[in-house]
Parts: sequence; structure tokens; C-alpha cells
Amino acid sequence: MKLNLGCGHNHIRNFLNLAKEAELKQDQQVDLEVFSWPSKYNVADEVLMTHVLNKKVLIHRFFLSVMKELFRVCKSEGVFTIADSHPCSDTYLADPTFFCPVLPKMRSLFFRNLSSEWKMGAFNTTLAFY
Repeated sequence: MKLNLGCGHNHIRNFLNLAKEAELKQDQQVDLEVFSWPSKYNVADEVLMTHVLNKKVLIHRFFLSVMKELFRVCKSEGVFTIADSHPCSDTYLADPTFFCPVLPKMRSLFFRNLSSEWKMGAFNTTLAFY
């Protein structure tokens, strides 16, 4: 199964396209801010989220809940891609709905093997153990 979460107008063939807004042409209407998502454990081979995470007002709670759900629904060899505008881009700076940058280095905070490799004096977090 392939999931396109928060698809907006970006309907992708061979993906289950999910969005909250009824006026969009999604395959299934789902509010991604309501947890747990209506999906079984370990079912997704691939998950795509484009311009979803950095638009949420309560980003810290939403972000952590989304990460938990992504790990829950993805198969052990599953792949998830999170794409958002770079915080220094004109797109990010000009869009008043963008609230929080989502950067590539954040991913290491959610993998136990990567977060345990961080050296003393570096950013310390327990996010990988949620």
C-alpha cells in the first residue's frame, strides 16, 4: 500500500490519496490531526507527505504524533518521504501558513541507532524512544 497523506490537489496515481478537505478529489477523507489514523499496523510500503508538517499551528504536538503514526503504519522496510519548503526559501518566507521548518537532520532524532551515535555536547533528545 502507498499513502499520499494530506494530498491537497496533488492526486498521485497508484497511491491512496488522503485529505481532510471535502472539496478535494482525495480517495478517502481523513483528518490527519485526529490520532490514531484509520489504518492497520505495518501496512504501508511507502508514505508521502508534502507541505503538511510545517503548516500546523500546534506543530510540536502534531509533529510528534505524526512521527508515531508513520512508524506505526509503515512496514519495517517501508519508506516515508516528508517534503516541505526550506525555511530560507521565498516560498516558506512568503507563505503565512508556514509555522515551523522541517529539516532533513530532524530524521536522525527519531531513529534509535542514529540518536545514540550523537556525541556529548550535541543536541540531546529522547524522541527516538517514544
